[in-house]
Amino acid sequence: MSSPDVHVQEKTLLEIKVNTPPQNPAYRSCTWAEFLIDPYEKRVIITSDGGNMNYQWQKVSEENTPRDFYKFLTGLNRDYLLCKLSQPSVFDFDKTVDALLKIATDPRLRYALEQARPFFSEYEFATWYMSQPGTHSDDLEAIRMDYPEGHKAAVDLFIQCVQPVITNML
Repeated sequence: MSSPDVHVQEKTLLEIKVNTPPQNPAYRSCTWAEFLIDPYEKRVIITSDGGNMNYQWQKVSEENTPRDFYKFLTGLNRDYLLCKLSQPSVFDFDKTVDALLKIATDPRLRYALEQARPFFSEYEFATWYMSQPGTHSDDLEAIRMDYPEGHKAAVDLFIQCVQPVITNML
């Protein structure tokens, strides 16, 4: 029987731990986060009480050096980071109702939407909505989703705390 081929490589990674003070707006959704940055593999790993996320980029510059990756990270904005690290998976009742009110023509449906109690699941809402007068299944394309609050808070901490640390390292 042949032995497995094993490769070992020691690398230097950057780890930044953030404890959110209670007065910080992110505190409600993320009280702590650990950011692990691997500049060799072009990867960011976030472990937090607001959720865990990670993403690996393929190429960030022509030379694609660790320093280039750090510089790349300092220029990222919130929307881009959320798009890479997370997915909109939380039903957004208010934005959904606003979107449906823009397309609703039946006055009974408009009234029902304006009086609707908040729903916390897209399935519950869709079931209720389709039972109302003047609806069409195509209307369900107006359902809006958002990123989890914990993910948004962790990304905000990346921008507030991690990006300045990396900028000072460069």
